[in-house]
Amino acid sequence: MIRENCEKEFDIQTEMEIIQSVLDPIAKSKGIKLSCDYLSTIRKVIGDNYRIQTVLTILTSNAIRFNSKGSRIGVEITLFPIKMDNKHRMLEVVVNDTGSGISQDKVDQINKEFKDVYLEEALTLGLRLKRVRQLIQEMNGSIILRSKENEYTSFTFNVLVKLVNPFFL
Repeated sequence: MIRENCEKEFDIQTEMEIIQSVLDPIAKSKGIKLSCDYLSTIRKVIGDNYRIQTVLTILTSNAIRFNSKGSRIGVEITLFPIKMDNKHRMLEVVVNDTGSGISQDKVDQINKEFKDVYLEEALTLGLRLKRVRQLIQEMNGSIILRSKENEYTSFTFNVLVKLVNPFFL
């Protein structure tokens, strides 16, 4: 079922803090350090906070799930200006970890499945990453996976958001 586009005003930093407050105790119970950084002075935007929050929650909880004691998980959220457009920003979210990483062959296959909007059946993606792919596509965004086996994994997704007060920057 495809959910209607539900754009509304929301505070990005508050959304991130809510997710961190839910997932941090789980990470700590596994001996994993979770850190979240919001790297922008603009906090309120207009966008689909449900989809953004869901993608961020899935990616962060997956990182916790597939990492072990001593690992570190970092979440960084940034707003980038769009060339010749004062009303929108590119929201970039990076979820990275210092876990076991993913082989390059699997990274290539996953990225192919993330990018192919006409792909009916994503064979490599697990159920949670299929959901992430669907939500990102519904927001006309993009996602990419970077990883090095035995070192790190990093998911970066980008979606366009509107500024609440573009004339007061």
